Amino acid sequence: MTLRYLFICIISLLTFFSCNDSGTKQSKLHIYVDERMELLTTVQYLSDYFLITKADISYKKDIDKYFDKFKTHPIISLTKGVISEGWFNGSSAPWYLYQFSFPDFKTIGKITNEENQIEEYETRRDTLELIKKQLYDFYVKSNFHKFYEDHKTYYDIITAPVVKKLMEQDIISILERHYGETNFSYNIVLTPLLHDGGFGASVNSQKGREIYGIIGPKHDSKQIPDFNIDEILQYYVLHEFSHAFCNPIIHKYFPQLEKDSCLIRPIFDEQNKQGYGGDWETCLYEHLVRANEVVLCKIVLGQQEADKIYKKYYEDRKWIYLKGLVPIIETVYLTDRQTYKTQYDLIPKILDYFDEEKNKNCQ
Repeated sequence: MTLRYLFICIISLLTFFSCNDSGTKQSKLHIYVDERMELLTTVQYLSDYFLITKADISYKKDIDKYFDKFKTHPIISLTKGVISEGWFNGSSAPWYLYQFSFPDFKTIGKITNEENQIEEYETRRDTLELIKKQLYDFYVKSNFHKFYEDHKTYYDIITAPVVKKLMEQDIISILERHYGETNFSYNIVLTPLLHDGGFGASVNSQKGREIYGIIGPKHDSKQIPDFNIDEILQYYVLHEFSHAFCNPIIHKYFPQLEKDSCLIRPIFDEQNKQGYGGDWETCLYEHLVRANEVVLCKIVLGQQEADKIYKKYYEDRKWIYLKGLVPIIETVYLTDRQTYKTQYDLIPKILDYFDEEKNKNCQ
């Protein structure tokens, strides 16, 4: 271990223990490296998964050495197969994993159609059960828990800067006050092997709804994974956590909103380009989330940052219905919270807005 690396370790750990007050100041917000995601991404790494980070972090060498004799375990060929089929990629794999306790893989709560991220879920049940079984077998036979425990200091080092930044203000209270709703917990899961980006997931447990933002490090990280702290606050806390509030609203009222689906036409190509396809319901999820994200950015980060985000979304990426949704949230919702206690109460205004847009643009 070099002196520079040792110095970074000491400073990071001191920062971690001095500011890790997530159990007091923000008891609902938890920031950590999760063993179940480390198991999943280790298997994906050994399976040459395309969404593994390209950064040359030292962690990869540790995995290569520790798991060398387990590269022929059945879970590796099984993972390669479902990756090539395309239905267990992206957010679907971590979403599925979070529906179960760990490491015994017992069902936590009810999986709803609204939140299900796996295509043809019912027809794939046998394969999904086999994935769980083989993951557990790999976990036990490789003594994965020892590998995880041996890297606790490493995990604390990469977690410390994110904890320090996100604990500067009670961001979860701001979020829940804004939406007028609560959830049981909010989790930022830092995942060293993941690509420069992340996924969202939620679980309806007996304790209540548990929300997850699963995040990878910057693509140019060196030996130690470096996470984009400013982006975590804006994109993952304000954006991804907002999906937990906004998606159920759109889903509930989609039968009324579906009549305005012609409004996808002017942005259809751009939606496809950004990976959202031509699905009007998905488009509405993302529009309502982004409208709230802009408003929340103004509250948390200031007008200048909110203007930058609005420009990026509205002008550069053609989320054109922000022009109506942002004013509804700012000038109707926020100015009369007695009437509009949650955004479910705002739906008549949103329906009217899209109806007006349809009458103007779908002739």
